[in-house]
Amino acid sequence: VLNAMQVFNAIQPPYTATVMIELYNTSGEFHVQVWYRNDTLTEPYQLTLPGQIMTFYIQLYLQTFKVGFQL
Repeated sequence: VLNAMQVFNAIQPPYTATVMIELYNTSGEFHVQVWYRNDTLTEPYQLTLPGQIMTFYIQLYLQTFKVGFQL
């Protein structure tokens, strides 16, 4: 998932790492936030997709996945 979103840093995540994808609906427009937590000692931190802000339209999120999954 991290590689498909183009935010993977080539370091294997810990076994218990978590990627949280939150979907929001504000006035009929869908927005996404992506969070990553790699241990239980720290709070999750928000990921920023390349060229995007931290909260972005669902269409941009899906487009990023399409690019990330191309072989």
